[in-house]
Amino acid sequence: MERHLYSCEQCLEQFIRSVEEWEAELPGLPAPHQLTQRVMQRIAPSRSRFWDHVLIRYAFAASLTLLLLASGVFQDLLDGSAQLAQWTATETGVSLTDTLMAKIVSLLETFSRVQDVN
Repeated sequence: MERHLYSCEQCLEQFIRSVEEWEAELPGLPAPHQLTQRVMQRIAPSRSRFWDHVLIRYAFAASLTLLLLASGVFQDLLDGSAQLAQWTATETGVSLTDTLMAKIVSLLETFSRVQDVN
């Protein structure tokens, strides 16, 4: 029967009309007693746990950032990157920024060509 309904549009329309008529005549299913209350009790604690975990993670990340700032790790990274940029510029004659920009531009042009083809 299903195969026939897929192939015959007239029969499919009649079947849909019949189901809609029967649907209006069928009684609705009653919701179990206190269904809403039980669902809300399960949902409410999960929300507070989620926010507690998120706040703990943010607090941990913020404290770790402050610790790294106080210890000077970020300053060492900045000094190292400046030294790397100077070394790259003196060794190759081209600055690190120019090299990165050239590579990014070529990558974007490649993506542009791929999108034009599609």
